[in-house]
Amino acid sequence: MDKEDILEDFAEGGMYTKYLIGEVHANFLDIDGEADIATSSRQKIIEDDARYEELKKFIYKELKNIQSSWTDLRNKEGKDKALEIPAIKEWFQTLPPGSKKRAESIFGKINQLTLESEDDRKRLFKHGVLAFESLKYKQNLDALDQISTESLAESLDALADIFGNLDDIEATLYHQIIKERVAVIRTLQEKVKDNALEKVVQKFLFDHLWLLDPSWERATETPVMEEQVSKLFKEIEADLKEEEKKSRLDIKYRKTSGQHVVIELKRPERVVSTAELLAQVDKYRRGIQKLLKAAGRSNESVAFVCVVGKELSDWTDEKAREESAKILEQKNARVVMYPELIDDAYQTYKLFLDKKKEAGRIFELIQSIEGELQ
Repeated sequence: MDKEDILEDFAEGGMYTKYLIGEVHANFLDIDGEADIATSSRQKIIEDDARYEELKKFIYKELKNIQSSWTDLRNKEGKDKALEIPAIKEWFQTLPPGSKKRAESIFGKINQLTLESEDDRKRLFKHGVLAFESLKYKQNLDALDQISTESLAESLDALADIFGNLDDIEATLYHQIIKERVAVIRTLQEKVKDNALEKVVQKFLFDHLWLLDPSWERATETPVMEEQVSKLFKEIEADLKEEEKKSRLDIKYRKTSGQHVVIELKRPERVVSTAELLAQVDKYRRGIQKLLKAAGRSNESVAFVCVVGKELSDWTDEKAREESAKILEQKNARVVMYPELIDDAYQTYKLFLDKKKEAGRIFELIQSIEGELQ
C-alpha cells in the first residue's frame, strides 16, 4: 500500500521542505510471512508498528542531512553574494575561522529572504555586519562575569578594547538612525506642499517627537497617565471660549526621555500672543502637576510645545521674538512654526552628520559599505 505524504509525520517547517519531492520505496514493510502493517480499511499504515518506526528514524536522519546540505549551500551562496561588496570581503577575511562560520550563517539567512531587489539584500548584508559586531562585543561583555577581582588588573587593556569598540558600535548605530531621520525629513520637504504641511505634522509629529527634539525618542506607554491627562484636557476645553476652541487643531500628551510633554497644534491661520500661550500653559501645568502630585511624582518635569502657522502678535521685531522665547522658556515652553519645524529638524540632524569626524573601525567599515552600495 501507499502513504501519500510521509512528511506529515515530521514537524519540519524549514524552507528546505518546500522543495522536497520524491518517493520512498520501503518493501520491507510488506514482506510475506510478516504481520500485516496496513489497517483493516487498507487505507492507512499502523503507525506504531516497529517497522514503520524504523522507517521514520531513517527518513528523519535523511531529512536532517538534506537540511544541513541545504543550509550549507544557502550560506555559501549568501557569503558569495555578500563578498561581492569589497568592504565586506575585506572585513570577512580578518575574521577567525569560528567567526567566519557564524558570519556565513548570517549571510545565508539574509540570502534566503524573498526581497524586491538585490539592492535591498545588499543593504541587509550591511546591517548583518553591524549586528555581527554588536553580538561579538556583547559576548565579550558576558565574559567579564568570569573575570575575578584578582585578575582584573591584568585585564585592563582587554577591557579598554572592549569598551572602546562598544563606543564605536554605539556611535555607528546612532549615525545610522540619524541618517534615516534625515532621509525621512528630506522626503517630507520634497513631497509636502505648504498648504498641506499642518496635516502632515498632525499625522506624524505626536509619534515622532524627534522632529521637535533629538533627545525625545519614541514615546513611552503610560496608559493610566494618558487617560487622566485626556480627561483633564476635556475639562479644560469645556471652559474655553468658542474662539479658543476653534483656534486649536489638536493637542496631545506624551512622555518621552523621562519628561512629560504637552504638544498643541494651532490652526495655521490663527494668530495668538505670548500672553495667551502663557495662560494656556499655566492651566495645563497646574492640572498635570496636580495629577503627578497625587501619584507621588511631583518632581517630574513637564514641557510644552505650541506649533503655530503665523508669527505671534507680539513678535513685532527680532528682539521682541527673543523676549517672548525667554518668557516661555521660564515655563519650560516654546513655540515652533509649521514652516520651520521640518527645516529646523533637518538642519539639526544634518549638522550632526556633517560634524561627525571621529571614525572608529566599525564606523569606517559601515561607511565603506554604504559608499559601495550607492
